[in-house]
Amino acid sequence: MTVADRIREKRIELDLSQTDLAKRAGYSDRTTISKFDHMGNEITMKQIRRVAKALGVSTAYLMTT
Repeated sequence: MTVADRIREKRIELDLSQTDLAKRAGYSDRTTISKFDHMGNEITMKQIRRVAKALGVSTAYLMTT
């Protein structure tokens, strides 16, 4: 499972839309979150930290394969 898969899985588990998660993570729109769905493991650490905080999980959780 990739980082993107874990982000998507947790977002769905929390019943958040891409727009909802983008707002929580401080992005202006859902574009960045949408890209995560297609990027696999090409997400930067800075982005992982930001999204992990928004999802209420650790960076380790998102990075665990």
